[in-house]
Amino acid sequence: MGGGGVQRSVKFVKYLPEFGWEPVVVAAADRHYWARDDTLLSDIPPGTRVKRFSPARPHLLYSLFAAITSDAVSRKILDNIIIPDDRIIWALKAALCARTIIREGTIRLIYTTSPPHSAHTAGLILKRMTGLPWVADFRDPWTGDFRYNPPTRWVRKVHTYCERKILQEAD
Repeated sequence: MGGGGVQRSVKFVKYLPEFGWEPVVVAAADRHYWARDDTLLSDIPPGTRVKRFSPARPHLLYSLFAAITSDAVSRKILDNIIIPDDRIIWALKAALCARTIIREGTIRLIYTTSPPHSAHTAGLILKRMTGLPWVADFRDPWTGDFRYNPPTRWVRKVHTYCERKILQEAD
């Protein structure tokens, strides 16, 4: 994947081995992502362990709701129940994968980066399960972003709570 937010994480993977850190990457595998930059692959050191999962967006739920309502109503329903974003299913799968890798005993730190903010949900789960130190990198603000426009007060409260928990528990 490409885009401005990818650069920092790629450079961490490239340069951390020089400082005694061996990165293990758990990332999305989205062939249809809007921003592609395959040249970034040359920055990943040979032998770096990379595990990819499809983003698993909840299209089936969207299709079901859209079939009985409208696209707009379907989107509004999902925006109220898929928290914090449509990548949460991917994040839960990534957390389970990372937990398996962590159990091998070589991981000393968890690093998550957002957006999507569901990546930090995976980090919070892993932190609680393993007790490892956790760095939560916010490349963009979450609830403080000028584009942030939750569909309801309830969603705003849930997002604010999740963001606060992440900031409190990250190391």
